[in-house]
Amino acid sequence: MTRRRLRSLLPLLLVVLVAREARPVPPPPATTDPVRDADGGADSRRAAELSKRAVGHIAEGKWAEAEANIEQALQIVPDDPVNLYNLACVRARLGKGEAAVESLERAAAAGFADFGLIAGDPDLESVRLLPRFKKFVAEKDRWQRLAANRLLAGLKAQFGEGKGYVYDLDEEQKIVFAAHLEPAALGALNQSLAAQAKGLRRDLFGGEPQAYLRLVVPSPSDYRKIMRLRGVGGAYHPASRTLVAERPGEVIRHEFTHALHHNDRTASGQEHAAWVVEGLGVLYESVGTDAEGAVVPDGRNRRLVVAQAAAHRRSLVPLARLMKMPADELLRRPNLTYAQSGALMLYLYERGVLRTFYDQYKKGLKEDPAGERALVAAAGKKSLGEVEAAFSKWLMDAPPPAEPVRIGGHAAFLGLALSPAEGGLAVTAVAQGGPAESAGVEAGDMVIEVNGKPVPDYAALRPAIGTYSPGRTITLRVLRGEQYLNLPVKLPDSPRPRAAQ
Repeated sequence: MTRRRLRSLLPLLLVVLVAREARPVPPPPATTDPVRDADGGADSRRAAELSKRAVGHIAEGKWAEAEANIEQALQIVPDDPVNLYNLACVRARLGKGEAAVESLERAAAAGFADFGLIAGDPDLESVRLLPRFKKFVAEKDRWQRLAANRLLAGLKAQFGEGKGYVYDLDEEQKIVFAAHLEPAALGALNQSLAAQAKGLRRDLFGGEPQAYLRLVVPSPSDYRKIMRLRGVGGAYHPASRTLVAERPGEVIRHEFTHALHHNDRTASGQEHAAWVVEGLGVLYESVGTDAEGAVVPDGRNRRLVVAQAAAHRRSLVPLARLMKMPADELLRRPNLTYAQSGALMLYLYERGVLRTFYDQYKKGLKEDPAGERALVAAAGKKSLGEVEAAFSKWLMDAPPPAEPVRIGGHAAFLGLALSPAEGGLAVTAVAQGGPAESAGVEAGDMVIEVNGKPVPDYAALRPAIGTYSPGRTITLRVLRGEQYLNLPVKLPDSPRPRAAQ
């Protein structure tokens, strides 16, 4: 990817929403740094600064000043879809109805075609009866197809073709994909997301997507350029409806839950407490599939161990404090706060009252923004203290997640030690003289497929290997740095276990 293309990620990832009660301004995405070179960087930074100023003016009701700032930003980045949408809202507030709808049309053509938001945005109230606005809404399918094709073309221009990237547009799910994956792996990812959307919409959120999601799984080098913070596996950016993940797996499930939750909040004009947002994301990191082919939480993931250990140490965050934490405070101690939020959602889910809690929370949000009353009622307790005591006891009494399955033992000895990672299984050690070492597997490799079947987690591992047969050869597809390798591994004559050295 050239530096010029990298700069073009600015309107895709570094965007700002208008400040409203229903849609507060999200914090600048600290994990994106799309502009690194000096050539053209000043212009991009200038556009971002103008957009930020506009948000400040909007918060103060200074509509004319906001309009001037956005127009200046659009002179630098003419097709920024969020700025175009914000301009439509500002012009509607200024009584410029026809100009406002024209800006909506330009925003849709540039990729902002969120008709769920458009339908409920109070800033557009003054233009809803205009014939041009009614015609715009009536043609939403056309506008969304146009936006999707524009987004797809933009992603191809940014990341290039013939460089290991595959692209797809799923009109039913409303997802535009750009992924540095094998076509089969992208197909498997799309199927898993469809199953997750089916389960979450049936069991929790309801409704169909009203805007396209951009889902980007970059190459390792491109990912390092996009993500500023090390150790961050991915992020969802509500303003641009963009999900960026290092690779398939639990991070995408977490962030895709955020995207579906965001759709539901947008439709109802609500913003939810940080613990609710992150707790639901954690809950759906580890999942199974039911008889209807829908994803359901299996609840027993690595974060549960953290919450259980905190319960035994009596170091859980008090619920009254956890539930009132803003997002930035929750993020300061994510190992505990995210784990505890997810465990609390699991506590509700295993009692069959998660949907009850969520519906009551949405209904009483104005009087109960942290969700304390909804939680107490759904749990069938008399006070938050009673919920806290029952939750803590449940954590301490619940069995910990099972030890992860490893290749080795009597199933199929390969001589590897593996650890769960985002989208695959990381090789942490290779036994000297074992089959994997003979095949060229190295510590630090990421096993992503076995015999052509993706292995995003341990649950997929044994089915992919199949029945042990002495002398049989299986193929591991591994990612080493940025290189994909197919390594044939011959199983030994005996499946006797041998520890990796």
